[in-house]
Amino acid sequence: MRAITLLFAIALSNPIISQTAVIFDFNFDVAPSLRQQLPKYDLTGNIKGHDVGQNWVEDTTRETLNADYVESICETLQAALLDVYGFDTIAIAYPKGLSINVDPSRMDGFPKYSLKKASKRHDVDYFIECTVSLKGRSSGYMVVMNKQREASLKVNAEITVTALRPDGNIEETKSISINDLTTAFDETYVARTEDEYTRVMGAEFLSQSDIERIFLASLQALFR
Repeated sequence: MRAITLLFAIALSNPIISQTAVIFDFNFDVAPSLRQQLPKYDLTGNIKGHDVGQNWVEDTTRETLNADYVESICETLQAALLDVYGFDTIAIAYPKGLSINVDPSRMDGFPKYSLKKASKRHDVDYFIECTVSLKGRSSGYMVVMNKQREASLKVNAEITVTALRPDGNIEETKSISINDLTTAFDETYVARTEDEYTRVMGAEFLSQSDIERIFLASLQALFR
């Protein structure tokens, strides 16, 4: 398990005590522009592509989170809710199967149930839904012939956590929007070398660990 250990101050004036809950809907979206572009492969292992004029262009997709990171992010949310709300237990309603018809920005593998279906599967006091949205662009900066040209690294995060009663009434909603999360990136490195004079510095996309760090920072800010 890769769950991050974290401590949250009690943020509620009247925390929910001695109750059970389930995370039934966790919508985790990361803009495609923030994720690494990867080639697509056919069943024989060859890179897929198509002709555009005189050029052959590779078919690409955007990297998604692997199962370990999905599990770690869900468990981080679980740990925060246990600490802040004082629940006795919180289950995580992982999907049984992964849909192939997903939005390009959707990270797959997170809980995605309706309240009606979750209520049939889980006899708990509260149902938790969480929405996370990471938007922006990542480019680092470029050094050309010893002249540095800066470019911005901009990532904006929005996160909302809602606790629902079984009848659908909202017990509490907490939401936060954080702009320009440049402080989450304190490393500078050569992302690629285009030629002997040109280097692209900094991150060109968010790694999976970057995404997890941004979620953790946003969650801590939400419950601060």
